[in-house]
Amino acid sequence: MIVRSIDWTSDMSVGDDKLDADHKRMIGILNRLAEAISADNVSENLGGIFHELHDHTREHFSREEARLAKTQYPFFEGHKAEHERFTHQMNELADRYNASPNTDTANELMRLLHEWLLIHIKEHDQQYAPYLRR
Repeated sequence: MIVRSIDWTSDMSVGDDKLDADHKRMIGILNRLAEAISADNVSENLGGIFHELHDHTREHFSREEARLAKTQYPFFEGHKAEHERFTHQMNELADRYNASPNTDTANELMRLLHEWLLIHIKEHDQQYAPYLRR
């Protein structure tokens, strides 16, 4: 797998400082994973990355869902379901890695994070941005 880091760009902003900071932190986690894969240093770092990602996404999804509920975002349930799918996929990868640590799992996590950050944040999260500005 070609390992690529991601840079924060203004088109990722949803117009909420806390949610944007959460997204930037998630990009930082992905970039640390990219560094670990590139340096062939996955075994030392992946457990900590899974732990940080788990904690951060739980906090972020809770914060984001509270904001969306407060704004009465009409697609809230579907958005929340996307969060649940991502959490489930991430937990499955963590369980698989804990059972048998390997680089393939790190690559799968990298692919999942890339998809999430580039598709979910840049497309799906942008759909709720106007509701936050009301």
